[in-house]
Amino acid sequence: MRIAGKVLCLLILCIGAQSASLGQAGREIKKTLPLAADGAVSIETFKGNVTITAWDSPQVEIVARIEPDGISPNDAENVQNTDVRIEASGDSVLIKSDYEKVSRHTFGFDENQGSLPLINYTIKMPATARLNITDQRSTTRIDRLRSDLRIHTHRGSVVVTGFQGSINLETHRGDARVEFASLGRDSRFETHRGDIEVVVPRGGGFNLDSSVGKGGSLDSDIDLRALVQSQDRRSIRYGGAVNGGGPLLHMAGDRGHFRLQQR
Repeated sequence: MRIAGKVLCLLILCIGAQSASLGQAGREIKKTLPLAADGAVSIETFKGNVTITAWDSPQVEIVARIEPDGISPNDAENVQNTDVRIEASGDSVLIKSDYEKVSRHTFGFDENQGSLPLINYTIKMPATARLNITDQRSTTRIDRLRSDLRIHTHRGSVVVTGFQGSINLETHRGDARVEFASLGRDSRFETHRGDIEVVVPRGGGFNLDSSVGKGGSLDSDIDLRALVQSQDRRSIRYGGAVNGGGPLLHMAGDRGHFRLQQR
């Protein structure tokens, strides 16, 4: 029993040491920059989390946490070689995940070298500033933005809430949910093999322009039968005014699935 007890203690110590080592492998970058209410924020990233909250302060607050994605002998080195470039120019701020110092063969996964680290962003920015995001595999959350939003993601996941603005969203094998607090400007949604859900205010007017290709679908709690403009075995196209008309909602997809809801 004493031997078993000693072995158990050693295992606990080893696990604790390994956990502490993994915790120390991560590092954090913080920066705050002034930004006018009509400025612009651009984000270029690869994988991790991007959480953006809009506020009324004329500045951008950036916290980037770089962490290992897996367990390998090179994780700590890869984290140290990963950086975040933050550049301010005029009324714009660029935030870019920088893996240039990480060996090229670590892209993807190699059991000896490990995979590229995750970069988890927590960002606060002016609610009326424009936002552009280019992403590969991140989970992105945006809340209370009231300006133009452009997102291009590959295999990423996007959730936008409390949105009041114009959005241009393009996904490839990703999923997205966008909840409008109000409809004021034209918006565009396109996907290839992805799922996009759009939630608009109940009773709000808009013009729908939707083309869904073979293998795709558009489901809605709005009766769209009167808006069918053309239909064949490969595609179906909807167009026309809903609730008296208003800003344009454009939806197009190749083997993509759309859900349009009122709430």
